[in-house]
Amino acid sequence: MSLTKTVYNLFFRRSASIAVITVVGVFGYERAINKTSTYLFESHNQGKLWKHVQPQFNLKKEDEEDS
Repeated sequence: MSLTKTVYNLFFRRSASIAVITVVGVFGYERAINKTSTYLFESHNQGKLWKHVQPQFNLKKEDEEDS
């Protein structure tokens, strides 16, 4: 019981503590979801995104300027 009592006294005794824990938890959860979804999207669309095909277009543009 002492562990639950300690956790209660540290984190859940005051409303302000609960609010801070909630805000920090939501921020961490949002960051994790954002990073995970970005990773999944980019790995699924590898070679189709602008940052992957941009060097090909830059090379063509330089060749046209040289001619």
